[in-house]
Amino acid sequence: MDEQESAPSAKKTKPLSTTRIHIKLKKELKLELESKAANNYMSLSQLLLQSARKSTININRIDSPHNSKELLAMKAAYNKFGAQLNMIAKHCNTFKENSDIVKILVALINVERGIADLKAEVIGDA
Repeated sequence: MDEQESAPSAKKTKPLSTTRIHIKLKKELKLELESKAANNYMSLSQLLLQSARKSTININRIDSPHNSKELLAMKAAYNKFGAQLNMIAKHCNTFKENSDIVKILVALINVERGIADLKAEVIGDA
C-alpha cells in the first residue's frame, strides 16, 4: 500500500460566511450591554444583532445649501479676509524692522472687524 493511499486526506475547509465588525465603546457602556445580554441568556453579539434587526431608525435628512447665494458670499468674504492676512504676514516677514506697526495694527483690526460684521450678519448677535 502506498503512503499516499493510507494518508488521511486533507479536509477541504468551507470558506467562512461570517465577518467581524469592530466598534469602540466606553467601558461603562460595554459592561451595561454585557450585563443586559447575560440577563437575557445571550451573548453580546446576539444582543447587538437582535437590537439592530428589531429596531427602526428614522433618519431626517436636511439638505444643506451647498451653493446658496448666502453661503457663496460668506465663503468669498472669508477668502478675502484670508488674502488680506496673508498680505499682512508677507509684508511683516519681508520688511521686519522697517514696517509701520501702526498701519499693520490698523489693517489687522479692520480684518477682525470685517470678520465680526460677517459673523453678526450670518449668525446674528449671540
